[in-house]
Amino acid sequence: MPVSYDRVLHMAKTHDCVSYTATTRVDKYKAIFQVILSPSQHTHTYYYNSIQQGLHRHLNVHKHVMIMSISHAIDI
Repeated sequence: MPVSYDRVLHMAKTHDCVSYTATTRVDKYKAIFQVILSPSQHTHTYYYNSIQQGLHRHLNVHKHVMIMSISHAIDI
């Protein structure tokens, strides 16, 4: 079952290392993707409209929350 955007943002806020990915500030958003995408992908992302940016933000937060959950489960 897909996780709602609000639920993902809530989960992200519980993990300090991913809370910044939930920001709506464009400068921070571009900085995040500049690091993790290749130059051509970053250029493509830069020109995405707001709906696509929201989707990528959602996926980025979800990815980091899942990684944190897996890491936590392994530590237990």
